[in-house]
Amino acid sequence: MDSSQQSDWYEKEMVWWDQFSKTMAHQWRLESGYNWVLRKHLNKKIKSFFLDQKSILDLGCGTGWVTSVFIDSNKEVLGIDFSEEQIKSANDSFSQTNLKFECQNVVNLNTENYKNKFDGVLVYAFLHHLSEKDIRKVFSSLNLMMKPGGKIFFYEPVWFYEKPAGFYLYLDKLFSKTVSLFIYRLPSYFGFWRKSYLIDLNKGFTGSSPMERPLSYKFLQGALSDSNFTIESVSPEHLYSLPIAMLNMSMKPPLKPFYYILVLIFVLLEKFLFYFFDWRMFSHSDRFYLCSITAIKNKANA
Repeated sequence: MDSSQQSDWYEKEMVWWDQFSKTMAHQWRLESGYNWVLRKHLNKKIKSFFLDQKSILDLGCGTGWVTSVFIDSNKEVLGIDFSEEQIKSANDSFSQTNLKFECQNVVNLNTENYKNKFDGVLVYAFLHHLSEKDIRKVFSSLNLMMKPGGKIFFYEPVWFYEKPAGFYLYLDKLFSKTVSLFIYRLPSYFGFWRKSYLIDLNKGFTGSSPMERPLSYKFLQGALSDSNFTIESVSPEHLYSLPIAMLNMSMKPPLKPFYYILVLIFVLLEKFLFYFFDWRMFSHSDRFYLCSITAIKNKANA
């Protein structure tokens, strides 16, 4: 890649992901029980959303484990990521002819080779690693790479309000402190962590890459509109439950039954909160509140 084209974030993110990609992949993939509880509905939603799409781009595909939901389909899927380590892992893991993986600069995409190529794009927990300037570049490139009427499915941490207020503030503090107790304080105090995870912690692993942060919905809406896209839907997906499951993946095996029950409790709690309260009020600029957002490319340039 031409170093003059790399954005400011690129070097820091690349070094971090090449160093800790195995740990993040281990946590993000989860095990089958957690995936059934936390992601079965999301995977179904993704498959249903792309039901009529034939050519799909998975932008920021990582090790390809999300791309693999299309293994048994008749769709041609291209996964792109900036991490050579993760693309190598994806190519080693998946040999299906309809799945391909390429290492590219994900901000300065090769639009010429893929002009009007894709009728679907999946962006799974990737955009929040980019600056707002680079996100605008990505949307501009996708406008060139996608067919008119093409569809995008985002799964990203999004905030609608900078801070919770009133009743929501007290609820948020209560639940956040409870989660922190089980995924940080107790494991550290009682030595729940696996040795391999302790090694990563000593190397500086914090669970977040150098540039990642939740995204403003207002910004996303405006940036998409400026690049000829319209948001069609927004839905809450994961608030407290996913971090508990992810961190449990780095704990000693005997603790899994207890944490599995804990995740089930928080899944039910989230469903209750999402249904009976304004779920947007639990988001804020420091909270990784994962939502699904769908958008469509307008058939005529704005």
